[in-house]
Amino acid sequence: MQSIQRSVDRKKLIFKIQDHSYFHTGQRLYAQDVAASLNFHQQRQQQTTSPTALHIQATGLHEITVSSTQPIELGD
Repeated sequence: MQSIQRSVDRKKLIFKIQDHSYFHTGQRLYAQDVAASLNFHQQRQQQTTSPTALHIQATGLHEITVSSTQPIELGD
């Protein structure tokens, strides 16, 4: 992860991944890969619990945006 930005209302996070990130197989890692993985795990979790739904999408080649109707806590 290169950086994380949080909106003032804490309802949006923007993750920037490093330009030269790779899977263990040697293939390039892009934001769409990360978003797909996060969405997959969120859907699995929602089957067993009812957490606040997150909207996760790739908003650039190396940028993922996570948004929610509720503030997102980072543990800080």
